[in-house]
Amino acid sequence: MTLKSILAAATFVAVTTAPSAWAATDYAGKYPGYQLAYDENFDDPATLDRNFNFENGYCRNNENQYYRRENASVSNGNLVIKAERCSQFWDGGKKMDFYSSSVKSNARYHYGVWETRAKIPVGSGLWPAIWGTGNTRDWPAAGEIDILEYYNFGLHANVAWGDTWQSPVWDAGYFGMDQFASNFADEYHTWRMEWDHNTIRLYVDDRLLKETKLSRTFNSDGYNPYRDENNGFDIWLNLAIGGDNGGDYSALQEAYYYIDYTRVYTPENTDAALTLRISRAQALLDKYPDAADSKRTALQAAIAAAESNKGKDYDTMDAALDALQSAIDAFGTGKDNTPAGIAAEQLPLNREFALLHEYSNSTLRAGWYQASEDDDKWAKKSLLTIADGAEESSYPAAFTLVKAPGAVDGYNLRTADGSYVYRDRWYLLVTETEPSADTRCTNDYLFTTEKDNDGYIYIKNLGSGKYFGTDNNWSWSRVYSDKEKNERARFLVKYIADDASGFNAGQKYAFEHKATGHLLTAGWHQLEGETEAIKDILLTAKNEKLDDAAYARRFIFVDAPSGAEDDSYYNVRTEFGDYLYCDTWLVKLTHETTPSAADLRSSAYLFRPEKNANGDVLIRSHHSWDGNNYFGTDDTWSWARVFGNKAPEHPNSLFALYDGPITAVNAVESARAEATVAVSAGVLTISGMDVQTLRVYTLTGVPALSVHAATANVSALPRGIYIVEALSADGTQPLRRTVRL
Repeated sequence: MTLKSILAAATFVAVTTAPSAWAATDYAGKYPGYQLAYDENFDDPATLDRNFNFENGYCRNNENQYYRRENASVSNGNLVIKAERCSQFWDGGKKMDFYSSSVKSNARYHYGVWETRAKIPVGSGLWPAIWGTGNTRDWPAAGEIDILEYYNFGLHANVAWGDTWQSPVWDAGYFGMDQFASNFADEYHTWRMEWDHNTIRLYVDDRLLKETKLSRTFNSDGYNPYRDENNGFDIWLNLAIGGDNGGDYSALQEAYYYIDYTRVYTPENTDAALTLRISRAQALLDKYPDAADSKRTALQAAIAAAESNKGKDYDTMDAALDALQSAIDAFGTGKDNTPAGIAAEQLPLNREFALLHEYSNSTLRAGWYQASEDDDKWAKKSLLTIADGAEESSYPAAFTLVKAPGAVDGYNLRTADGSYVYRDRWYLLVTETEPSADTRCTNDYLFTTEKDNDGYIYIKNLGSGKYFGTDNNWSWSRVYSDKEKNERARFLVKYIADDASGFNAGQKYAFEHKATGHLLTAGWHQLEGETEAIKDILLTAKNEKLDDAAYARRFIFVDAPSGAEDDSYYNVRTEFGDYLYCDTWLVKLTHETTPSAADLRSSAYLFRPEKNANGDVLIRSHHSWDGNNYFGTDDTWSWARVFGNKAPEHPNSLFALYDGPITAVNAVESARAEATVAVSAGVLTISGMDVQTLRVYTLTGVPALSVHAATANVSALPRGIYIVEALSADGTQPLRRTVRL
């Protein structure tokens, strides 16, 4: 929550240990290396006035609620915060339409694992939060951590620091609610912060939402609020309405925010973070004994290296933590496997992309250019925006984000010819010789990326803390790293041809299921004993059963619309134009309808081809079920449903590219632009041409029916894809089309 008021007005009581009444229970040892220090289960109504403080009146952010004690209560083991509409009045020059409550712990902690289980209200106008601020300085110099904020139809996880309220530095994460289950607001969820000398990591239900490296959270005077162990943070639980971020509350009457418990586990010693991370790595090894030997060996080695670094100085242990987390990420199994760093979440590493400047509609390029008014000293190899089609557009337009050497925060940006982008004062330049590893770790060579709700990418240089952008919309314009996060710093990402998996967008692929030898197929099929057809479902079908129903078996990865949740994913379409999507955990395909752009941007429609170290093909869904989201089957039937809930190590999630014979459906088509083929209510109709004979074949060429008319009743034919042939009386070119019945 942005604090635009003076925190000193609030009353705080420093508490360094939890009262004895907060007894540890069986969850006390939940986090190895940490001890339970604060355990508030809201079992006693008296706990609110004993252990918490309350804000009163209007506080901040142009919000539309008046905070008061009466709107917080303890009931059925929950802290209940009620926001309710009231008769409009004014407080401190601000219009109040609601009563609500803001509850603050009188205990403060630094470092540890903080966990809160709650059920939040969602919708327009609502702004529930779990957050905390430091107490050594005014805001934001003492820091702010937003473990949870909900507004703008999404979850936010943020860390802030800075010198004055006028210049906070935010490291913010946002996840739209369409990335979570539709009943999210009906369930309790667990928000967690893991905070050590190295990082702050913010989670919901074990899903990593935000990681902030504390090597970059310094105020300009050198003070780091997140590494000063005397800087205690409290726990704030509040429900705001409207204001700068909450949105339109006109339809809102009341809302309830339920908090089941809030706990803090503090480090037992300086090794706590390593102990916790080692326990997680070992748990992965125990849970997945059949993982590839190479993965197990690498993770075991990382565990041993981490153990050897216990008891050393913080900087050494921070490097060990990063190395161990990288090994956990590479192992790639389990819920806590989000790649470290925002850049990996917002823009894929090691994949070529182009950037289109939204303000000028020009492409970002790297090359020499000297404007007529410039001195020679500025004719360096600058980063430029150049309008598409400009004569000098041969300059490289492909960039790659790569991990910087060592355990530093941030990424290097490299051009297609191997040059590195760096900041010289405020210009963005490109190296002529490869910089050393030490040079690439300096802030002027380090970048992170951020994405807004509309899918635009912003590139930030860690040296300046500002964004890439230009001052004008010329066809040629130098790129600077001194921009605010506004329209002049917005880019659209355009990916280049091959991605790291070796797949090309727009190319057709067929897949053979390695476990069964089946082909991946898309169509209708009815298994024996089932009373209804499986409609529009992804299946695997044995090669020898191709004539049973010749469904489409080639798939095309196409770029998802701008603003998709992750630009490294694609939409997948069959050669007949249907789109694949995950319905809960079952993979299905659209039929007779075209999904909207919003659908195609959502996680259910996003997929990515990948290859493992053995060259096996995997198809990953952005939609996750129980932490696993790869295509695969549960059985070895001749026809098997395809699910999107397999682990990458599951033997039924592996495919190979298939180049064998499949009925060449495109070869049968003969274009007659004036003719159309339509199917409605079991009747096939040809229009736009004079039809003498209408014939329907299976894809293997077996006649299904023939009539001397422009219409045919096809309701008795089995569901599937057929070839329609229409002959005209004048003997001109016949019409041949494929059609699904």
